Amino acid sequence: NDWARHRLKIKVNYDFYYRDAASGARGVYANKDIDPNHILVAIPFDSLFTTATAPDDLRSFDLREEDILAISLLYEKNLGAESKWFGHINILPDSFHNILYFSLADMDALQGSNVYVLGKTLRNQIHDDYYHVKDLISKIFTFTLEEYRWAMSVVFSRFFSIERNGKK
Repeated sequence: NDWARHRLKIKVNYDFYYRDAASGARGVYANKDIDPNHILVAIPFDSLFTTATAPDDLRSFDLREEDILAISLLYEKNLGAESKWFGHINILPDSFHNILYFSLADMDALQGSNVYVLGKTLRNQIHDDYYHVKDLISKIFTFTLEEYRWAMSVVFSRFFSIERNGKK
């Protein structure tokens, strides 16, 4: 993707192409054999969406890693085309079909299962965390519970920790 090469300084050292299969699956393919130990993609650390790239004001609060990422995502989304990550944010799903979005009837249908207990716990945690985080950073940035739920869904579905020089 051109935006990733130009905006994020990502280097792709190979001739790849994308193909959609009749089944609806997508794939990335190489046009020729790949030599062993050949670097295919190089991504500068500061081009990763991490807590280290979050706004300084946000990092000054005592927040969990996933909260910093979710709020940073909302902040960057609010910047629109001015955001370094606009090309990526622009292709994120608008909605999710995870337990945070189940109707109460769907949740009730899970009663008696571990999924019900975990789902209720997560839904309550998102609700409580939203009000805590919102109050904490309200002078810097504001967002709705729905926006926070969406951002947390993005983080939960894409998040992984990276350590560099002993720091996350």
